[in-house]
Amino acid sequence: MELLFISRIYPHPDPEITLRDVWWFAEDELNAVGQLTEELIESDDDLTRLHRTVSWLSQAIIEFVDLLGLHFPRSGRWTHTNYLFYEAMSALRESIIIGLNGSTRASLSTLRSSMEMFLFHCWWQERLFLKKNFEPFYDWLEGKKPTPPFKNIVQDNFRSFHLPKSDLTFDKVFDTYRALCSYVHAPLLRESITTISGSIRPGASQPLVKYWMEMMQITLRIVLEQLIFHKPQSLFPVDINRKFAFSPPVGMFFDNLNSVPLRAALGEEMMDTYRTAAKEIQLVKDVMNFYQSHPDLSDEQISRMWDEEDQGEFGKDVPNDMQSRWVLVKARMRVANMALSYMATEKARALSL
Repeated sequence: MELLFISRIYPHPDPEITLRDVWWFAEDELNAVGQLTEELIESDDDLTRLHRTVSWLSQAIIEFVDLLGLHFPRSGRWTHTNYLFYEAMSALRESIIIGLNGSTRASLSTLRSSMEMFLFHCWWQERLFLKKNFEPFYDWLEGKKPTPPFKNIVQDNFRSFHLPKSDLTFDKVFDTYRALCSYVHAPLLRESITTISGSIRPGASQPLVKYWMEMMQITLRIVLEQLIFHKPQSLFPVDINRKFAFSPPVGMFFDNLNSVPLRAALGEEMMDTYRTAAKEIQLVKDVMNFYQSHPDLSDEQISRMWDEEDQGEFGKDVPNDMQSRWVLVKARMRVANMALSYMATEKARALSL
């Protein structure tokens, strides 16, 4: 198996962000309908705003790759534990491509699968943390135990996480899931893609693209909120290099680069609401205390910690500035974690754009 992980770094909230850039679509992945959909989005103010929001929500979810920890049980296996996150992200990318290409039913069905896997990832991570072994997870992964009902997963997550009071109630989450289920089973008349589009002709219509993107928006908001309160330290970015140079603890901190998409997706008001709700969570206190317990490193000390092994791996043309080198280390950590999730360590490469 060969794995390729490409991700963009956004140093500021670029108003020109697009789904094409976030998900690194190749030119031949969008068909003629997809190109018409992009043109329609650019020509309609409502669709443009929705498109920007969905793009930032997508990028914010991708950032959580950096909070995928590698937990080790006291005994037994430990790989594959982040498999569900990567599989969910792959399904989300596919859902967006086929939605832009005009296959709305298929897109929403795949979006449901992605939503299930993201929330199931959070569910499993809560149950595996500090366990003696991870065998219950492997029993599921190998098909020996069935998947719990999605409603039970959502209920358990609401009990486990310190979710703030917002419009994303349990009922809203489950109603969104049921709406996506319509395209796996049999949609009601009002849910029919033909009814929404007002036509049986293939192509991109404003009402249908708007409906599709609104479903994307609410689903990704749900996923993002669950990820945030599964890893609430995401709301409190730190200067990782100042404490750990280029060898940080895996899956523990967000930095200011991670925080840009999060702020852009949530807005400052919601970000402040989430931070207020999360600051007293014990996990946040523990993680921040661990960060503060380490002394600050000088720029010279950080520079010295870029060793010959790093230089040899990334090549001779690596920039000298700290941020560029840190981006390369991020790419390496991301693809290594992905490889461990699928056990394809023999062939894996990272590209940083």
